[in-house]
Amino acid sequence: MEQQKLYFVFNHGEDFAKEDVDGFHALGLPVIASINQGHYRHGDPIEQGLFHIHEMLDLGVDGLQIDSIYDKAVFG
Repeated sequence: MEQQKLYFVFNHGEDFAKEDVDGFHALGLPVIASINQGHYRHGDPIEQGLFHIHEMLDLGVDGLQIDSIYDKAVFG
């Protein structure tokens, strides 16, 4: 039996645009956006991270890798 290979695209949420997500999906690649407090060195990391989480969900990413400080806002 041939082993199936699984590939996906992973990058910071702030680095994805709609064209990127759509292009990777057209290639059959799932997109995972990373939203981590350490990405935001200026301003409020909670506010910026929450913005990117909602933006990535609107763009149709397949998954999120987030810091636990964002859990309550995302999962209630």
